[in-house]
Amino acid sequence: MSNSGEGNNFPAELPLPPLGPTSDAASVKDLKKRAAAPSRFLFQRNGCWTDFPHQVFDQLRHAFLAGETSCQVRVGGASYFIDFLRMVQVDEESSAANPIAWIGVDGRCFFPISSYTDSGMEVKLDKSLSSSEEDSSSTTVGLGQPRWPGTERLETTDRDYKVVANLFAAGNAISITAIHKCFYSSPVRNSRLKAFQMQVEATRAARGHANVKLGWLPTTPSDLSVIVSHGFGRTNHELLGGDACGFGLHLSPPHSPLRSCALSEVDGDGEGHVVLCRAVMGNMEEVAAGSLRYHPSSSEEFDSAADDLASPNWYVVWSTHMNTHIIPEYIVSFRFSKQSQDTAGSRRMMRSSSPKSVEISTMSFSKLFAEIVKSLPPSMKKALEITYNRYKGGNLSKEAFIRYLRSTVGDKLLTSSIRSVRGY
Repeated sequence: MSNSGEGNNFPAELPLPPLGPTSDAASVKDLKKRAAAPSRFLFQRNGCWTDFPHQVFDQLRHAFLAGETSCQVRVGGASYFIDFLRMVQVDEESSAANPIAWIGVDGRCFFPISSYTDSGMEVKLDKSLSSSEEDSSSTTVGLGQPRWPGTERLETTDRDYKVVANLFAAGNAISITAIHKCFYSSPVRNSRLKAFQMQVEATRAARGHANVKLGWLPTTPSDLSVIVSHGFGRTNHELLGGDACGFGLHLSPPHSPLRSCALSEVDGDGEGHVVLCRAVMGNMEEVAAGSLRYHPSSSEEFDSAADDLASPNWYVVWSTHMNTHIIPEYIVSFRFSKQSQDTAGSRRMMRSSSPKSVEISTMSFSKLFAEIVKSLPPSMKKALEITYNRYKGGNLSKEAFIRYLRSTVGDKLLTSSIRSVRGY
C-alpha cells in the first residue's frame, strides 16, 4: 500500500514561516516591545564584544528610544552607519560590516543570531571603552544563553509561539513551560537546512510531490541536546517498544501531540520535551508494529512509512533518511499535571522512583525473561528474544529494555511474572 499525501502544502491551520536564516530583530517596534531601554551597546572587535564609548552610547540610546531604524556615529575617528534592524555597523569608508548588540536595563541580551557559536557565548569587555561602572576585577560577563545552541526561547506574545501552542493544544493534562525556535544561521546548521530543502526538490522531481508533513518527535533530554547541536544520531524507535514500526524516527501527527508527550522522558527539572519537525514523506507505505525494517521495501516506490495510511498514529522516517528527510523547527517543553502523572498508563516514561522499575532492576533479567515468555505466543516470543539479545549484547540500555517489556507484554503479565520469580 502507498500514499502520496496531498503534496508539499503545509496545513492551513499552521501558517509557520518558511525556514531559513533569520534575526530576532524584525522591526524597531518589535525590538522596543521586547527590550527594555538599553544599558549597553556593544560591537565585535578581535573576536570580543566591546562596549561603545560612552559618548557614542548616548547617541545610540537616544536614537533607539526615539524609534529610529538607524543612525550615524563616529568611533575612533571613523564614521559608521548603525542599523538597528539588522544589528550591524557599517564603515562608511570601507563598507566593512560588523555586528552590534545591546543589553537592556533589565539584563536581557539582544545579540544577532549569527554571532552565537555551538559552544555558547560570553562577552569579553575592553575595560578602556566600558561605559559601565562594574568592578574592574571582572572582565567577563555571562549572557543569558539559549537552553540549546542554535535555538531561541519565544515569548508568549510572539506569533510563532501562539501558532505552535495552538497546534499543541494538549488540554489540562499538560502545560507548556517553554517553546524554543530552531535557527539555521551558522554554516553547519545552514548546511542541514540546505540538505533538507534539496531533498524536498529531489523528492518532488522523482514523485511529482514532496508530501512534506509536520509531526511531533518524542525524545529524551540527552538525545535532544545532540539533535539540536549535531543532527539526528540515532532513531527513537526504542521509546515505542513493541509499537515501533521498524528502525526509524517516529513522529505523531500534528493533531496528536499527547502520543509523543507520553513517550518523551523528563529531565532533572521534571520537564518533558517534544520536537515539532517538518519531514519529507514522499510516497508512504504501511508498516506494522514490530517490524524490524530500517529502510523502504523498495527505494524505487517508497520513501517513508506509517502504521496506518488511512489514520496514522505514527509517521516513520527511516534511519537511512534521518539527516536529509527531516528537520526540527520548534521544541515544546511541558509538564504533566499531577493527576495525569498518577494515572496508570497515561505515560510510558520510566522514572527512577517507580516501584516497578526498581523491582525489575534488582532482579535477574534472565529469570524474569524465562517466566514471561511462557505466556507469550510464538511471534511475540521471537520479537522479545531478539530485543533481549540486543540488551545482552550491550546494544540496548537496561532502561530501554524495561520500557520495551512494559509496552510489549503489559504491566499485568509483568507483575505476575515478577511475583512468580520472587515466589509469591
